[in-house]
Amino acid sequence: MQGMERTDDLKGLYENAHRFVSAGEYGLAIEVYSTLFQELTAEDAKAARGGPETIELLSATANELVELLRWERRYEQAIDTQERLGRLFPASASGMRLSLANLKLEAGESAYALGELKEIAKENPRNIWGWLALASAHMWLADYEDAEKLLKRAAELPEVEEADLAEAHRQLFALYSVQGRVDDAMAAWERACALDPSLVEMRPEVIRMLVHYRHWNRAGELVDQETCEVRKLFYSGLIYIHEGLGGAAYGAWDQLMDTYDPDALTEGRDEYAEGALHSIRPQHALKALGPLIGVRDATRHRMLLAGLAWAQLRVINRAEGCLDVALRMADLERPRRTRPNGEYRILDAASRILYATVIIDQDVRARLDHYFIPNKRQEAGHTPGGSD
Repeated sequence: MQGMERTDDLKGLYENAHRFVSAGEYGLAIEVYSTLFQELTAEDAKAARGGPETIELLSATANELVELLRWERRYEQAIDTQERLGRLFPASASGMRLSLANLKLEAGESAYALGELKEIAKENPRNIWGWLALASAHMWLADYEDAEKLLKRAAELPEVEEADLAEAHRQLFALYSVQGRVDDAMAAWERACALDPSLVEMRPEVIRMLVHYRHWNRAGELVDQETCEVRKLFYSGLIYIHEGLGGAAYGAWDQLMDTYDPDALTEGRDEYAEGALHSIRPQHALKALGPLIGVRDATRHRMLLAGLAWAQLRVINRAEGCLDVALRMADLERPRRTRPNGEYRILDAASRILYATVIIDQDVRARLDHYFIPNKRQEAGHTPGGSD
């Protein structure tokens, strides 16, 4: 009975940590996860030799703790936890080693990390994921030339699942997109779709790239292929606004707002929310985004949209909270979706264009400019979420 009670106590700690995460209390969640991790690994790593349920609890605890520490930039603790986990589970050494290399990369130990990732790739050269991991590291460091060589090498490996080859081409699309190499990006996406037809769902991302680089006709062709009317209306407006046809753009977005109920949408919630911002209906934007963010399906773009919606409502603390998350997510993407800005970091060009386009009161902008505009400084007493 005592063993069962102890197991229940440990599960209770794990559930408490989850509750703190859901409430955004990351510091408290880290404390609870750390306590649980210490309990599970006490007595000469007894848990690692325990039954499947205990091992599963230990693995989940450690992985979630590492991710939280990483998010909070507490890399020294994250690395220590990952190294300890690797010693407990030597059978999983390969995956643990890759995770550790990526943590050290983000912690600033790039030479060590690249060396480890290169060695991992060479140890099993027919495994595409080793080369993709190494390419991803080079992308994060903005070493695009080497990243491209590695991705091309991965895309040409023999006897690889088509879905895995498609991932190499998807990453090539992302790389070419940030470089403005539109023709190469389109070719990479088309090849990815040929290998994995599900990647046609990337169409909105492709349309955004084409609009960003002013390829209006090609963007319009893809909009015409859209089967979701919400997306079709939104992207038609996006093309119009970037072409300088403001009346047509706002007409499309007003039609979007008047036609669809944000609570009833089954697809196109991101696009509806962005259209709502342009139509100055921030409550509609938050209604569309809420079900996605509420189930922890947040993305950088969704948090950006939510932040701008709160800004339109003049709820500055909520706007800053969302933009802090968006900035942190952007800085972890590969390639990064932030750019250096002295002591701080700012969001990428597409985010900055959106910020410049939507209507926000000037006094609110003065509080938020530092997320988007070079050389802006935050109010005293607040540390930007994207600082390194």
